[in-house]
Amino acid sequence: MGRSDRTIKPGESDEVKFTVSTTRLTGRVSRTATVYTNDPEHKRGKLTCVIPVKTALTLKPSSVRFRDVDRTAKEVHQTVTITRGDGGPLKPELEPLKHPNIDASLREIEAGERYELDVTVHGPWPKSRYVRATLKLKTGVSQAPEQVIPVYARIAPRLRANPPRFLLRADQPARRRAQSKLVWSGGKPGKVLEVSCSDPRLAVRLEEDKDKNEQLIVLEVPPDYKPETRRLPRVTVKTDDPEAAQLLIPVYMPRPAPPVRALPSRLALPQGMSNEVELRSRLLWSGKPGKVLEAKASDEQLSVRVEGDGSTTYVVVRVPPGYMTPPNAHPFVTVRTDNQRAPIVRIQLIPAGPPPERRPPAVGQRPDAKEPSDPGKTPRSEQEEPSQE
Repeated sequence: MGRSDRTIKPGESDEVKFTVSTTRLTGRVSRTATVYTNDPEHKRGKLTCVIPVKTALTLKPSSVRFRDVDRTAKEVHQTVTITRGDGGPLKPELEPLKHPNIDASLREIEAGERYELDVTVHGPWPKSRYVRATLKLKTGVSQAPEQVIPVYARIAPRLRANPPRFLLRADQPARRRAQSKLVWSGGKPGKVLEVSCSDPRLAVRLEEDKDKNEQLIVLEVPPDYKPETRRLPRVTVKTDDPEAAQLLIPVYMPRPAPPVRALPSRLALPQGMSNEVELRSRLLWSGKPGKVLEAKASDEQLSVRVEGDGSTTYVVVRVPPGYMTPPNAHPFVTVRTDNQRAPIVRIQLIPAGPPPERRPPAVGQRPDAKEPSDPGKTPRSEQEEPSQE
């Protein structure tokens, strides 16, 4: 953010200083700044700054990442290519890393120009799902003496559910069934000792297919099921495996779609337009289309009408010429329907456009202070044009 108290007289010029953080940036970088003035013809302008960011070296890839490593795998490998950048010749040196699951070694491909870093993540795998470390590389270049390379590995859990949760739809008239498959990693499948649900109205059981070596958790949902509390139920699976003694499978029920909604639910309200403007929002019905009884705006300057047939209904807001939103007002449109579940639909009107022009405060004057009245003062219309700021 630049200084806002400067005044640039006609025919003069001034400088704008940019401060750009180049952390993790390489190559050609472009940044844009916005300048606001009191010139009625040029109230806002944009300045673009193009910066060539120099680097001591380049890494491909810039970090080492392994995702969903199977627990049966003994180790996983990845190679990072290190290439000389805009500085002098490289003399890389890898600092020793003391980590029980990570090994790293540096190989020279072309002296001073190109190297390869071999990273190996190996077992025995920890009980937690993540292996993290940071490799520190001394570059031998004075402008950037050290480079950091993050190492991240996500280990597959010993036991997980696929899908990870039961997804139920609300207001289902018929009895329905949901299921989730148990997936084991890192050895033979364990034995399920017990399956239970926190809501006794939901019946849960285990189904095993020995031919396919599958274990399914089946959830029976009664008709018109609704949770009695705000806290959703969950299924608990207990096994004989010490690494995965218990698994929780949440039961998720999304909220049903509203019977009617406006799209978009917010309309940009233009300010001070020279001509009349009409804004439109469509009413979407999730079931049988209903009837609009009334549509009215909170601001009496705006008029609202409803167009379309029963299946396609539009709410049209008429904005008169020169309209400006009253101070501290938040206009909206209220649509009344014959639907008992959604009798009222609201459409927000967000003022859009340039804000009202304000004179900058004088030096030493508070921004909210009022100028003292002076009977002998020359009217502003007869004064000279203010200088551009």
